[in-house]
Parts: sequence; structure tokens; C-alpha cells
Amino acid sequence: MNKQDALIPQSQTDWAEYNPTGLKPTILWRRMNHQGHRYYYAEQDGEIVIACGITTAIDRAFGESKFLREWKDSRPNWKEQLSLMADYGTLCHIGFGFLCKKETIPSYIIEIADEKFHKKEQFKKDMTSLKKFLKDYEVEVIFLEGILGSHYPTPYGKAWICSAIDCFCKLSYKEKSTETVEDGEYVRGDKKGQKKYKDVKTEERREVYAIVDLKSNYDHKDEKQFFESHKYQLLFGKRIIEEHLGIQDIKMFNISPLGWNKEPKYEFKEHLDKENRFGFTDNQRLEARLNLAVMEGLVTPSGEFMEINDKIDFESEIDYRILNYEDKAREVLMQL
Repeated sequence: MNKQDALIPQSQTDWAEYNPTGLKPTILWRRMNHQGHRYYYAEQDGEIVIACGITTAIDRAFGESKFLREWKDSRPNWKEQLSLMADYGTLCHIGFGFLCKKETIPSYIIEIADEKFHKKEQFKKDMTSLKKFLKDYEVEVIFLEGILGSHYPTPYGKAWICSAIDCFCKLSYKEKSTETVEDGEYVRGDKKGQKKYKDVKTEERREVYAIVDLKSNYDHKDEKQFFESHKYQLLFGKRIIEEHLGIQDIKMFNISPLGWNKEPKYEFKEHLDKENRFGFTDNQRLEARLNLAVMEGLVTPSGEFMEINDKIDFESEIDYRILNYEDKAREVLMQL
């Protein structure tokens, strides 16, 4: 990666951007970013399969949230702002990736924060907050940007949805508990001779598997709000890790740096798969919506590329070619 390409959407030809444990799922998904077209692809049983991302699937399955509508309504230039916020989020993910690998964030990354966003000091504060989180929770990274997918049967085959999971890791945290224990006997009064009890508070470190999804804080607020769509993204990631890697009992978190002046701060939010008043869990509702989106043809990517030769020769017979998504994916796989 270099400074010029840092914020340009990149293709990913390995199933995970960082994979120190050498994990290898049964299906190796990759991400295509080509001429503004973005999709996921893999080879299964000699066939090329194509998938959309979970954020796209959630948007199409649930529609635009009222929070996003209200945010747009309050900002006449929301398209420009949304683009800037997305780019800043990309830069934060890049910096977080270096920290997760226990590496130094390159100076050119900080230069981008200054030159493009005029947020040099904020970016350094954000990275310091994320560094504190990694140390506070003794995070042990299993993979970063790992792409896994889930299939949805249709009468004509399978539709696929993928997720590039920000960070799957082991982390540990202090868990407090209170235990009631015996504390001798009463020596006087109405309770003389009876056993006494007291509450003893204990604190021990607990290690868990966790999906951690980073959300940036462009406005450097001192608090961060997370939405249902963030939970759904984590629920999907949890399920596909369980399916493909056989790891169970996974906790789900969002992490976001917060604005601070004296000491690095961050919001570390755990999400739970809760039941609504009708007895349906968040995961059941998500799956119902995704299945409906599949039935309505909203989540299966399709399209074509036109590629024109850089050199236009008057005598040449073919100056361009048109490929569909599967053709382009097959071509890339043959070059790996």
C-alpha cells in the first residue's frame, strides 16, 4: 500500500487480509473492486459463484433507517459529507489494522488525515484510543478482514451473501462477581448463635472469542451511538464463523474511538441476540429479511465490464472487450 492508493477501494485476492494463525475455510472468498464494481467471488466445485456484501444485503432487506433519513434531511450537502466520513472510516480501519498487527502506523497515513480531512490531531487521538483498547483487552488477533459467506437456496441454485469481518480475535476482560459467604456467628442479640453472611466481590480475567467491528467517529464526539444494522452485521459474521470455522460461543462488539482531552477514550459496545415481544430473536428477524431479499432478487450481483485497450491502434481489429462478473472473477483466479 502507498499514499496514493490508500483510500482507493482495493480488490482482495486472499480470503483474509491478515491471517497469523493460518486458518483456511472450505470456500476461499475474494473481493473484487474493478471500475466501480464491487462484489465477492469464489470457486466451488469448478464453478464461479458471486455474492454481495452483508451491508448491501441489510440495506436492501430493511430499507433506509429513519436515523439515516433524519441525518440526510438535516444536511443539504449530505452526499459530500457521507463520502468524506466513509473515507475517514477507511483510513481509521487502515490505522487500526497496523495496530492489530502490533506495527507502527506509517507517517503517510497520518499525512492523509491532515491533507484530506484536516484531522491530523483527531486521527492521532483516535489511533491512541484504539491502541488503548487493544492493550486493555489483551486482544489476540485471529484474522483481519476475513471474508466468509453463507448460501440461501433458491429454486434455481444458491444465492450467496458475504461479510468481510473487521477483526476476529480472542480478548480478555475483567469480570466482576459477588458471592455470599459465611462470616462467623452472631454473638449477641436476637440472632445470637446464628450464622452471619457477607457479600464478597471478586474480579477475574475472562478470555472469549469475539468479533470486533470498528466504527469511526468523524465528528470526534464524546459518545457514540450504534444502530440495529450494526448488530445485524455482527450477527451475520458470528453465524458464518460458526458455520465455516466451527468456533462457538462468540461475543459481538462494536468499537469506536471517542473525543478526549486528557486520556484516550473509546466506546466498546457488546451486542446481544435479544428476543422481541413476540418471541423472535434478532437473528431470526435478520434471516427472515435476508431470505425475502433473496426471493425478490435484491442481493445477487450481476453486471458487465467494458475494458478498452490503453493503446488504440488504427490497424487493430479489437480495441475493447466485455466481460461479465463471473468471467472477470475466473480470469483473476487463473492468475493467482
